[in-house]
Formats: sequence, C-alpha cells, structure tokens
Amino acid sequence: MQTKSISKKILIAISFCLVLAIALCACETSKTAVSADDFKSKAEASGLMTEDNTAQFKEYDHVVSVITAVKVENSSALWTTDFLVANSEDKAKGMFESNKEGFEKISGTSTSTSVGNYDTYERTGDGKYMYLCRVDKTLLYANVDEKYKDEFKAFAEKLGY
Repeated sequence: MQTKSISKKILIAISFCLVLAIALCACETSKTAVSADDFKSKAEASGLMTEDNTAQFKEYDHVVSVITAVKVENSSALWTTDFLVANSEDKAKGMFESNKEGFEKISGTSTSTSVGNYDTYERTGDGKYMYLCRVDKTLLYANVDEKYKDEFKAFAEKLGY
C-alpha cells in the first residue's frame, strides 16, 4: 500500500515537471515584431541617433523600409544597427540567410535559434560581434566591435529581438 502511494507521488511530480517544461517552451515560440516607427522611437529613447536609409535599398523591391540607429559619443559613431522591413516573411528569411552566410565567413563562435516566427544568429570572432534576428518580416542586423556587444544586446533585448 505504501509503495503505491510513493509511486503515485513520483508520477504526479514527473507529470507536473513535464507540464511545466512544456509551458515554458511554449512561451518562447514567438516574438512580437516591431514596426519601423516603433524601432525608431525605442532607439531614440535609448539615446541612439536614427536615420531612414530606405532610399539606399531602392533597387531591392522587397525592402519596404530601413532604419539605422547609431550610438554616438563625442561626435564619433561607436556602433550601428539596421532594422529592415521586407514585403514578405519569405524575403526576410532570405535576407537573414544571406547575411548569416556572410557572417559565417569570419572565424569565431556562433549560436543560432529558429523557433516559431523568429530566427536569431550570433557570432563573435576577430574582435567583432555580429547579430541577426528575424521576426516575421522584419530583420535586426548588427556588426559591431566586440567591446560594444553587451550594450548592443541590451538594446536588442529592449526591442524584444
């Protein structure tokens, strides 16, 4: 009788852990894409200068908008990041893969994630930190000196990217 009680408690504990693990995994299956205007507002609120660079990509009919955010100190640009909006999720995925291939040519270590509606790729090497995050049809791109890695990552986290 006591063995049944212990087995039942173990089974309940295992079931609870399994349900908790599934619930935690489900929380990370999607991210919320921000608009170009939201990106600009959040960048400026973080002390970054912004510029609309959409015109530089006019030959690419799949690029809807491009906003560049720049961290400036003492009239010098310390690091930049680009936020692109494509006209479709497939085009954004293609841009993600193309940029990822370029980053992979640099020696270093990398991590990547593909879950739900987003993909991320990080690479650190040769004194650089490279980051890509695609959410739906948007793409956040950074290629910064490694010393600014933590500062950039904090900004990306504020965006939810």
